[in-house]
Amino acid sequence: MEKAQTFSEAYRDSIPVKKLQQGARRVLVFDKDGSIQRYPHPVPRPPESELSAGKEIRRITSEYPVGHSSAQVLELGITRNMYWRSVSYGYDRPPPNIRLPDGSITSDPGDVYGWEYLLDPDFFLGFGSGIYTRKNGGYVSDTEYQRTMVGPPWRSRVFNDLDILLGKGAYEQHLGLVDRAGLYEKGEVDVAPLKYRIQFDHYGEDGMSVRDRLWRDIETAKQRGRFANVELVDESNPDKGRYTTYLVDTYWRKEVMLERFGNQLSFYAQVPMEELEFIKVGDSPTDLASGLKAFQGAARVTFILAGKSRLSKCLHDNRDTFAGRPLPGSATHAELPGRYMATSVPGVYWWKGPHPQPRKVILAEYAPWSAGLECTESVLAC
Repeated sequence: MEKAQTFSEAYRDSIPVKKLQQGARRVLVFDKDGSIQRYPHPVPRPPESELSAGKEIRRITSEYPVGHSSAQVLELGITRNMYWRSVSYGYDRPPPNIRLPDGSITSDPGDVYGWEYLLDPDFFLGFGSGIYTRKNGGYVSDTEYQRTMVGPPWRSRVFNDLDILLGKGAYEQHLGLVDRAGLYEKGEVDVAPLKYRIQFDHYGEDGMSVRDRLWRDIETAKQRGRFANVELVDESNPDKGRYTTYLVDTYWRKEVMLERFGNQLSFYAQVPMEELEFIKVGDSPTDLASGLKAFQGAARVTFILAGKSRLSKCLHDNRDTFAGRPLPGSATHAELPGRYMATSVPGVYWWKGPHPQPRKVILAEYAPWSAGLECTESVLAC
């Protein structure tokens, strides 16, 4: 079957567009990793309460376009048949290595107990990997958007700049596992490296200082003309002693992809943005940033911070920083300055930033209707 050219337009006649054409006016975007599937590999058996809550989310949102915006990748969220159909449409990433509780490895997420409600969403926006919509039994890439990438391959160019900046190979010990050569082929990590994202992890007591030194070195090099179209994104989790930095192409940040997706969805469905409501759900700094910035011109945008997020207490206590970096949406953040204004309802805030329309932010952990619940269940309560 002819690849890539089979469907030149990812959005036309796609499932999310059809749902809007059928009358839906609400779009839901989940962070698959932090809000409706928080388990690492190997994957243990999830609690029944988690499963029932996740399935209920699928049931009550079935009429709306529902998809994922995640640092995970598409092949971890679609069944085997969907994967191979997507490959026939041009999908070029290899199948995953999912380690099951008994130690065996499967390439089909459908084999994992309890994952059925996580699979085959209406759309998938992979942080550093691409925009995909579901249509004709598979997933089709927004190839028009991908064609904005020009020049040498992004990944090899960034590694070349790192060699010049830090010394050849000097950074390898700090690379995230997914970016270490040969581990995917050996079955030691679940997915192959991404074309437009590189991960660094620093651990322990000096993890923050090592991370900050990396940021300073790269930001200085950017001022001197290196690392073009490279953004530094912090995804640290101090509770786990991990300080994570993503180097990502400018066009593949979550908020940029979501803005593109929302506008294309509106255009192809012929539904003005001012008639649409977007609900963004997640637990990380990148989720928060995208919930505050994306979907300009929409009628309403609500961001739900899932229960037990590492950001919950930070937002609740009105701090300006998280893990030593400016908090998205706070007065100290360079790109998204603003302030969170408490309402009369615990856990519910209005955020006022650069754009004229305030956005609602719900901290599920503190909202009275979801107190004591976490992740999937807290999102369902909200």
